[in-house]
Amino acid sequence: MGVHTPQDIVVGATVGVLVMLLTGRLLLWLEEHQDKDVLVMGIDVTIALVAAIYAANKPYPMDYDANGELLVDGVKMANDTFKAVGWLSAFLVGWILEKRYVGFSTEIPMSERFYRLVCGLLGYYVISLVINPLLKAALVGFLGTVVTCFLQVFYVVFAFPLAIAMLSERPTESAANDKAPQS
Repeated sequence: MGVHTPQDIVVGATVGVLVMLLTGRLLLWLEEHQDKDVLVMGIDVTIALVAAIYAANKPYPMDYDANGELLVDGVKMANDTFKAVGWLSAFLVGWILEKRYVGFSTEIPMSERFYRLVCGLLGYYVISLVINPLLKAALVGFLGTVVTCFLQVFYVVFAFPLAIAMLSERPTESAANDKAPQS
């Protein structure tokens, strides 16, 4: 399609493999040093924020093709970085909160998995189609992109598992009556 050079592809693939290998090693290290998860999250979120600041201030070339179409849309490229910052930050924060306070499990019957999936998707669509457009309109510039992307992933990684865990722990009325002392 003429969008990327072979050098772009080789560099992108190399960086992707390196990130994958480093992430794997980091996760193994975190299994041995579980008390360092907040430190790792803080470092990663800081790196993401630095990347966002760089993307917001980086000069992008204003090159056009033969038809006068802009080849590189700097605003779109920066916006993609802001999306990644929101997603990454939400994943890291949600991961730690879920690990420490929820302990979500999928060791449940398939019918309950289906129920969770449907409820989770409905909640995700409410966030994506109702709440996020309102936030995007209310928040100026890249902040709207970061916040809305954060909200989507945070819901998936922490808020929905927390809601399921809380609902699963609530005893039903009949179970509560069964446990009540008989007179």
